[in-house]
Amino acid sequence: MEKLSKAHMQKKKRWKLVQSTYIFKSPFVAVRADTVELPNGETVDDYTIWEVPDGVIVIALTADRKVLFTRQYRHGTGEILLQLPGGSYDYKSEDPKQAATRELQEETGYQASDPIYLGEVSIYPSNMTKKVSIYLAEDVEQKGRTQLDNTEDIETVSFPLTEVVKLIETGKITDAEAIAGIFLALQHLKATS
Repeated sequence: MEKLSKAHMQKKKRWKLVQSTYIFKSPFVAVRADTVELPNGETVDDYTIWEVPDGVIVIALTADRKVLFTRQYRHGTGEILLQLPGGSYDYKSEDPKQAATRELQEETGYQASDPIYLGEVSIYPSNMTKKVSIYLAEDVEQKGRTQLDNTEDIETVSFPLTEVVKLIETGKITDAEAIAGIFLALQHLKATS
């Protein structure tokens, strides 16, 4: 397998942004059409970008090594999905670690003492700005009630850590953020055990 160095990654050239025009703006998303010049000199007049707030997810482990999931309807896919607790945050007023702790509490009623940062993933990077920070919280405890938004109808469920990969393999977990988070958590736990 080829080793990827920083210098190797720098060989790729960035696109030159010529102009941006906003097509739509709301508090939750902005859509813009960019005019860009490609490295080969060609121009694309309407490359669409969705500006979406960054997010966080939490792999929350109970003392008996169960992973907390949320089960909820997601209108984008029209499906009820198993996901990890998480959500969006405003990086100007909250850091991602605080957001992870807040989202875990709001969606599950569980509290984390000191979540560990595992990494970041990009969601649909060709057309979307959203990045998701991933945290691991061990020995979480239920300390309160959920505090859900009006669009949230969330059920908290848990599965043994030893079974979560099987949930992915059998198609019970299809959420890309959850799959990435589980992978990073398992790698971290393996390295620290």
